[in-house]
Amino acid sequence: SGVEVLDVESAWDEQRTVEFMDTVEDRYNSQILGSHHVVPHEVSMEEAVGIFTQCQLKSRSHGAKVVLSIEDSSKDSMCHDAGVISSSVARSKHEPIVPNVSLILGEKGQY
Repeated sequence: SGVEVLDVESAWDEQRTVEFMDTVEDRYNSQILGSHHVVPHEVSMEEAVGIFTQCQLKSRSHGAKVVLSIEDSSKDSMCHDAGVISSSVARSKHEPIVPNVSLILGEKGQY
């Protein structure tokens, strides 16, 4: 049994995450979605790119989901842009490219 997609928080303890992922990969056929939720403060673009990279779980995830908050609507595409940059960096390093899910909370994230 198991689930189709398992959301794994990328900010968990690294060793425990490795052990958990080993168990999941040995027992189940689930897709892994590395995720991180940055609430309620805004982060820089550099930090957002790093969070997407972190959500790749050292190339073990099948997708990366990042949830950000922004302070003004001029940054309404920041999360998407960070995902694109993260994919470009991975491509330049010949690392796997994973699909990204980019979300911005609140009214300012609606565009």
